[in-house]
Amino acid sequence: MVDGQTILTRDLLSVYHEVLINEIALMRSNVIVEEGINTEEAIIYVTDLSHNPNTTRGLDYVLLAYSIINGLRRLEHGYNILSPTDPQGIDEECRSKIVRKLKELLGTEMEGTADDHIEMLLAKFTLKLLDYGLINIVLDDDSDAISPLLAHYRIKSAKDEVHEVANLRELCELKIYYKLTHFFKAFGIDVDKLIEGLKKVFEEVGIEVGLGGGGVREKDGKVKISELKFKTLHGILFSYIAHASALPLHPAVLEANVLPFLIEPLPFSSEERVKLSRQLEELVECVDSPASREALQVLSKAMEKVMGGRPFSDYQYEYLRDILRELASQKRLGKRGGLLVILTSPTGTGKTYIFLFHVLVKLLEARFSSSRTRPRALLLYPRKALARDQLDKILALVDVVNRELASKNNVKRIKVGILDHDSLRKREGLRPRELRGLKLNDRKLYHCFHGDKYEAFLAEPGGHEVETHEHEQKQVIDWIKDVHYMSLPEVFEDIDILVTNHSMLTKLLFENFVYPRNRSFIDFIRDVELLVLDEAHIYLDDEELEVIAPTLLKLFFLRSMSRDLSPKDLEELAKELGLDIIISSATLTDSSIIVKEGFKLDSKSIIGIFKAKLDCQETGMPGILKNFLEALFSRVIFNEFETRKAIIYHDYDAIISRNVAKDKGLWKGPLKVRIAMVAHPYPRKESWTSLAESMVAILHWINAIRARGLLSNVQALTFIDMKGTLKDIFRVFLRRQILEAQDHADRALLTGMYRKSPIDQRERLAAIDAIANYIDNSIKRGRIKTIADVMYRDKLLKYFHVLHPYITLQDLKIVISNRIGSYEDLLQSLTQKMKLSNKIVQMVDSLNSYANDALRVVEGGRKAYEGLLKRIEKYKAVTLFHHGDLRPEERSMIEACMTGDKEPIPLLVMATKTLEVGVDIKGLSLIVQYSSYPYSVELGQRFGRSGRSESSFLVSTLILILRNSGEDVRYVLDQEAVEYVYNLEIPRVRSVLEEKDVVVRSVTKLFLTKEKEVEWTAVKQKVEDFLKMLEEGLGPELRGALLDCLSDWLDEVFRLPARTTSQISIKKAGEDFEILPSIISYSYLRKIGKEGIMPEIKTIESDLKGIACWDGFTVNLTPLIAKMSTLHRELEKLLWDQIVDEEVRRRIKQAWERTHNVIYDLACYMINKLKEIIGIEEEAQSLVTLYIRPGVTSDIGKIQLVHFIYPLVKERGQDRRRMMLMGLERVEVNEAFEKIRPLHTGG
Repeated sequence: MVDGQTILTRDLLSVYHEVLINEIALMRSNVIVEEGINTEEAIIYVTDLSHNPNTTRGLDYVLLAYSIINGLRRLEHGYNILSPTDPQGIDEECRSKIVRKLKELLGTEMEGTADDHIEMLLAKFTLKLLDYGLINIVLDDDSDAISPLLAHYRIKSAKDEVHEVANLRELCELKIYYKLTHFFKAFGIDVDKLIEGLKKVFEEVGIEVGLGGGGVREKDGKVKISELKFKTLHGILFSYIAHASALPLHPAVLEANVLPFLIEPLPFSSEERVKLSRQLEELVECVDSPASREALQVLSKAMEKVMGGRPFSDYQYEYLRDILRELASQKRLGKRGGLLVILTSPTGTGKTYIFLFHVLVKLLEARFSSSRTRPRALLLYPRKALARDQLDKILALVDVVNRELASKNNVKRIKVGILDHDSLRKREGLRPRELRGLKLNDRKLYHCFHGDKYEAFLAEPGGHEVETHEHEQKQVIDWIKDVHYMSLPEVFEDIDILVTNHSMLTKLLFENFVYPRNRSFIDFIRDVELLVLDEAHIYLDDEELEVIAPTLLKLFFLRSMSRDLSPKDLEELAKELGLDIIISSATLTDSSIIVKEGFKLDSKSIIGIFKAKLDCQETGMPGILKNFLEALFSRVIFNEFETRKAIIYHDYDAIISRNVAKDKGLWKGPLKVRIAMVAHPYPRKESWTSLAESMVAILHWINAIRARGLLSNVQALTFIDMKGTLKDIFRVFLRRQILEAQDHADRALLTGMYRKSPIDQRERLAAIDAIANYIDNSIKRGRIKTIADVMYRDKLLKYFHVLHPYITLQDLKIVISNRIGSYEDLLQSLTQKMKLSNKIVQMVDSLNSYANDALRVVEGGRKAYEGLLKRIEKYKAVTLFHHGDLRPEERSMIEACMTGDKEPIPLLVMATKTLEVGVDIKGLSLIVQYSSYPYSVELGQRFGRSGRSESSFLVSTLILILRNSGEDVRYVLDQEAVEYVYNLEIPRVRSVLEEKDVVVRSVTKLFLTKEKEVEWTAVKQKVEDFLKMLEEGLGPELRGALLDCLSDWLDEVFRLPARTTSQISIKKAGEDFEILPSIISYSYLRKIGKEGIMPEIKTIESDLKGIACWDGFTVNLTPLIAKMSTLHRELEKLLWDQIVDEEVRRRIKQAWERTHNVIYDLACYMINKLKEIIGIEEEAQSLVTLYIRPGVTSDIGKIQLVHFIYPLVKERGQDRRRMMLMGLERVEVNEAFEKIRPLHTGG
């Protein structure tokens, strides 16, 4: 296989991108990119034509030639992004550069040839793109796509200068034709010579091309120029998804909506600072003290080695410069207030190195100064499993820094601790285990326990598996610890940088807040001077924010108390904070980029977006970002940073746009493109069917790219957010699509080779009839004569098969000219005559073999999956699944396959959100998202994981497969879909620290950590201090009420006989329903020990476990209230019948009364909310028979109008009438489906 790195150069991709964006415009609105509107935040490419997506449209040769020239023009000379078709600025120098670049890209093909006029060069370059497989030929004479080539023929054949047009398409063709002829004229290109050039180069490879226009017939084996259309690899993919089906005439997708493209300029370094060494020298000049300079010199040497001499982008450099200047200024002025650094930019823009630089500068400076303080850094990640890619970068940089420090006398190395659920426990570490699949200096990291001593070390050279800790050649790495604190409590003592997640931090604070169980952790928190929150956009999720915001406040409070400070309120805490906080996040929203003069542009008129600010002005921190930070830290703490002007924030888009702005819109150089489509399933089919059939097409698309030698590591990633759904889809996909139905064979028209199902050996009669027999009958009737008729002209098959990217240039002659007399002739040609035949058959066979084994494994349990992964090398083609509950070793093996460190590289991986961040997969070219589960900013993060390098085309590609119900229905509307996919929505940010129920839940958990030796007064004092500090958010009245309620509860706990409680029961009560004070009485009842009441207690506990975690007030409280009422009645009966002691009865009666009040308040709240909703339900129900959008029903054809509330009455008699009045009746809509007007069916 040819190395993809040598083929896909940025020059070649620059041309490909230009072809692609014009194809997206064509598929979306049947136009090309002509004019842009400057909204001051971006350039928006618009059209006057209505949104009319059709994925089958391809570029004719005139449009293709224009796109190639303009891509080269942008690369070599630059063009005005406001008007790409404008030939202004094209001169002899520009023409010479493009001709020279064309010859350079053609390479040896130009040696010894005298025919080098630009028309012939373009024709040869077209064949080069076909040979690579970057573009594919489709023969389509019935397409509705605009064709300037047809306009050229009509004008040539016209008898006068008045050109009549029959429809809007012809008018658009004419308009674009005249624009392009004006463009070509500037380059000295003649359209007739352009066409002749293509005819000549095709004939050189044995393909006859006729020059006839529309309506002119050509003999068999000859292609007429007007039916010759070109589609990119990504355009072909979109067409496959739009027509995904198990068999012809069995489509799984109702509508395919192609969204606008989005262009992102690549990060750059200004010409004045092109060398990293020079940048680092300038950064050293930003500091004053000798210690700071020495720290920067050490770090500079390390950065040069890690970055390989690659310079910082301007975005990185300006942040580092401002951070160093502000730190130096604070030191000179004796300030200790700390910095707030906010990094918001797309994935892959270098945020990690910015905050690592900041962290290491502070740690190193302390080592080189006379200061006795030992600053520590806490790096906080939002996911259960820490991001392996980030750990790789952290350890690699720290390793080089420590090597530099080794030459310094008496300077301690930087030590890194890793802590999460996967950290090593002593019982698991008796034998060496891989340390998260990480490497240092291309050697695997291992760790284990040697007695009570933890040890991390490098494997011996050669990459052999390590079986014991006894190695002669092992290299101990004593500055890394990835061990669980329960196995090594003192783990925090010697750590400078702790990398953990917020759930682990929450747990540690929970365990140590009231009573310091782990002294080394308290000491670590005391010394923390840098806090990094990476991937902070995750906290836009309400549930995540409810956890992290109180956790950070507790962290700040505990840190302050451990420093012998006693903040009386939030203002005092904020002033004493003295902490550098770095927020690293994806772009929270781009909502302003489609707003012009206060009005939001209609998405239907938008065909593309170029993210560039021509005025290049940084407009300050967006309001949404400010709101988010206030919610995260509290308004008081954020305001303290703002008042002191200690916030560093740069507008990424403004910085990245400087190359455009300085030449008034002229962009020169490469770029990155984002493209997306939304697929809506048929309402009568299960929505996952469209996902499964799409994934079959994707498997072939990936395999074809590898087979063509374009890229060897290309792959796709499908996000399925619910773990249970992920497992079900993976299992059913293997059983149904791969084994039973053999869809991957049928889509390649290989049905005749795979006539029987591998599972039960039954003849696949439906597939044979729909494909093999259909082709035989069509041949007999004269509808099919050649292979080209099957692949390009037959109405059923041309959109069903997925063979286009497999067809090489030398195969085209066979496809176009060879006649076939039966399906068997076709099958023989596909399996024996085509260049890549063996690659297709190999994939089908390998997937069958793998699916057969993997299906047994998936159904065999967790350990079986690990066994499959260990022997995965035996398969050539695989699909895998990845989620957070897999063991670390399993996740590491999957990620190693994805990065190419382990064979084979999967064609496709299905994952939950665990792979939203993590390993950097250079070949990841496609993201598939099933359902609209993630927030817009999370979806954008996933989207950005693809297309990050030349190894994935520098094209981020997203396919959003929707379900038939719920929130997904919104995205039938183009405006909603565009805003969701491109993060143009304005996210709602909750101020959770000001919400009563959140604070109650957060504070309540503090009391579940009671130790026997803790006195009630000490606990109460701690609680009062904390609540007093929160008074700003809570208000004095709520604070008092809350404290009284919790005091009663705590009194109840501490007065129990023998001062003991059942920690398991209380903890479970705290998790399931944390403000039900009467739960505490279970411990007392259990203490009584009467056998007669134990079964009743078991029943009540069972009911309690069924109560979902109370996530704030919601409409859907009916099941919760029902369970609480049952519990309330059972508790009442139990107490009054079984308890004799009057004092105990009095106390528990008080708890029972509080429980009653809670139930009553919740019921009132729910009734009021239901009243608001009933009116909406009635209106929706009355309109449902007039118009039903596709996708507003469940998979069995029922209207989904009641999915968010529970019916309160049964469906019979008078109750049925009440349901109808409330708008709760479910209505059959089968007849209505027959009247649905399809929106845009994709062709």
